[in-house]
Amino acid sequence: KNRSTTGYHTFTDTVRGMGLNIITPSLNAETSYPAVSEMNKFGMSVINDATAIVNGSTNSHVYYGWKANGSSTVTNTDGAITSQVSANRQTGFSISTYTGTGSITSFGHGLGVKPSFILIKNLTSGSTYWTVWHNSLSVDTYGLYFNTTNAEFAASSYFWPSAPTSTIINIATDGYVNTSGSRYVCYTWAAVPGYSSFGSYTGNGSADGPFIYTGFRPKFVITKGKSIAYNWKMFDSARNPNNPVTLAMWTDLTNADGSGSSYCDFYSNGFKMRDTDVVTNSSGSTYVYMAFAETPFKFARAR
Repeated sequence: KNRSTTGYHTFTDTVRGMGLNIITPSLNAETSYPAVSEMNKFGMSVINDATAIVNGSTNSHVYYGWKANGSSTVTNTDGAITSQVSANRQTGFSISTYTGTGSITSFGHGLGVKPSFILIKNLTSGSTYWTVWHNSLSVDTYGLYFNTTNAEFAASSYFWPSAPTSTIINIATDGYVNTSGSRYVCYTWAAVPGYSSFGSYTGNGSADGPFIYTGFRPKFVITKGKSIAYNWKMFDSARNPNNPVTLAMWTDLTNADGSGSSYCDFYSNGFKMRDTDVVTNSSGSTYVYMAFAETPFKFARAR
């Protein structure tokens, strides 16, 4: 994401392949704009980019990366339909692709444990929202949109007819997740103690905001109002190595870096809201979050 100017968040993965991208908050289908030309165990390479989305001249950018199983995909037949899956059970992350049927169905995600966060995007059709399931929504069949400010909503007839399991994700008939013949990508995360945390908290409307225990010092945090229609907000220690963590970005906006009224502190065992802004800390409102560790305890080596 370009930090210096407005622009889309670009998603690339090794399962779909280099040169195939989807963007938020756009509703567009997958495009062949080759933003990232290579990914390997050391990082990635980006193209010369006159549009400044991933490589604007003199612009600052930020990227977030999760390791699945590289380009090594397997055919997964756990669900009613077949999916192509690249899964990393150690870190609780998988990438799945599947083709919709238009009928209530299911597909395998490959993690071996119940997911905590699911993100699905239609690759074939334009004008389709990014659809979210989170383990701390009020009901297992509720949903969110990753590219809008909408609060949670009942989604059993559209997206999530029942909760995911340790092997499958259940999907309903809406075109955002299951148009017959359309291709989809699904990013799935499961909580791993000492590495990732997914949950909820209640705002208090105070500059001495709630503390959210994660069991590690966060590197990256996303929050979203569950009960109120406000933005998805992203904080990280790459842009803000020290407290307070003031620079934010929004998955539902194209804005450059912002340092408005929402900010927080990262601690050794969690994060704490330090603002009165309704986007992250409205009194009595409930928020969901996802957080990942600066130095994962699970993989730390004693010296």
